[in-house]
Amino acid sequence: MVGGVGEPRTGAALPAGRQGGEPITRSFVENRSELRYNTSQLENIGIEHRCYNTQMTEIDNKFSSFRERWNDRASTWDTEILKPEHYANFEEGYHKFLDFETDVLDAFPKALVGIDLGCGTGIAAEPLSKRVDKLFLLDIAEQMLEEAKKKYPDAIFLHESATAIPLDDNSIDVAISRGVLISHLPQGEYPNFLSEVHRILRPGGLFIIDFLNNLQTADFHLSSEKTVFTREGITEELKKFGFGDLVFDGQDTSRVLRVATVK
Repeated sequence: MVGGVGEPRTGAALPAGRQGGEPITRSFVENRSELRYNTSQLENIGIEHRCYNTQMTEIDNKFSSFRERWNDRASTWDTEILKPEHYANFEEGYHKFLDFETDVLDAFPKALVGIDLGCGTGIAAEPLSKRVDKLFLLDIAEQMLEEAKKKYPDAIFLHESATAIPLDDNSIDVAISRGVLISHLPQGEYPNFLSEVHRILRPGGLFIIDFLNNLQTADFHLSSEKTVFTREGITEELKKFGFGDLVFDGQDTSRVLRVATVK
């Protein structure tokens, strides 16, 4: 890990050996704009919150199958992923993301506000929760949010799609997304996801995600068509939406790669 107890974090670089990008060293800017909804209101809305807008009906229809599938898995998810044979543990995906997330966050300045997009039961939010003053957890499946609430009772829960995030521009310091959400989104939706993440991040804000890179590594049944990115492909997409300073984790032959980048 990087940045042990007592070590300065501001301006710290990621450890040598990370592939494909310069170390993340950019500091956060001081300008802190207000959230679209003020914090006191959000703290009381819980998982029932919906941000109804002109796009919501279309979004609900588009993601209804995703919501149903993940709602069905919510109550047993934390137990199921303890099994070594579970697909989420292929190539130690959970552990590698948590290690990468921790390394990057330890090398980055302290953040005030963080969000986990597609948070599920909240497992990937643990390192982030320890490093921010305010944590948002967003998922399209309300039953997943119910499970996450058991782990983070003080978090703010947003029952929303990651393609329509109900927060103001420049309001988040750190956004994470584990579970190759960008690859699971319906075809053509990932640009909306990247655009929304860029919009809510403050200048210098941090974004950590994983993505499908190679589907030839195991014989998994895919429930729907997935978007697969090469290292070069995800770099092009992220830069197109205004992200830079990319740092990758993982081998090009791996099924899933991880990347950290800044706005």
